[in-house]
Amino acid sequence: MYCFCMTKPLRSLLFALLSFGLVSEAAAQSRGESAPIRLSVAGGFNVSRMTFPLPAVEDFPIDGIELDNNSRIGLVAGGLVDFRVAPGIGVLTGGLVSTRGGTLKIDLSDIPELTPPPGVEIPSGPLEMDLRTIYVDVPAFLAAGVARWGDNRLEAIGGAMIGLKTSARAKVTFAGISADEPFDEGLPGFDLGLSAGGRFTCGHIFAAAYYTWGLTDLTEGDSVNPIKHRYLTVIGGWRF
Repeated sequence: MYCFCMTKPLRSLLFALLSFGLVSEAAAQSRGESAPIRLSVAGGFNVSRMTFPLPAVEDFPIDGIELDNNSRIGLVAGGLVDFRVAPGIGVLTGGLVSTRGGTLKIDLSDIPELTPPPGVEIPSGPLEMDLRTIYVDVPAFLAAGVARWGDNRLEAIGGAMIGLKTSARAKVTFAGISADEPFDEGLPGFDLGLSAGGRFTCGHIFAAAYYTWGLTDLTEGDSVNPIKHRYLTVIGGWRF
């Protein structure tokens, strides 16, 4: 009888400690502290441009030509995976459908007027080229914690960006006439870049921004001055 009275409180205490441990573990997993793998859905946009060698183009022996290499905005959507490898350090990867490219505008309005032959009309106005490429971007980032307060976490992210080309189109507009043609065969299927940025997480919600410097020559060596991607990515989403 004595042994039974002693073991019952011990069993109750053991049950209470075990219950407390399970609740603490569940709470930690809900904060992402003990979850080695976290999945996320993300969406946002790119602000991208291409490094056209405009200084060489501006050497045309024609006065009145103005060239503008502008950015274009494209959508980004997909999923991300976090692998925790050490306290405060993780690996970030996944797949993001990324729309990027650039725009080139050649303004011919300031060219001195020429006298065309009778019955011949010379078109005038700017020539605009919109290059739109779609990639599946696979980041290979390291994520390192910078600061943490409550459920909020600030991280530095960066590493390699691997882009797999899916499609590419060029839209050219001049004198009120537009033409939209694919140019997949003129681009390499693989685009490698280096990215750096940051990510802020609040509970299950996160926002991230990073800039990518493309390393792949999109002309595959056909141009004296290589053309590469440059783009800023801003995304947000939900971490499960």
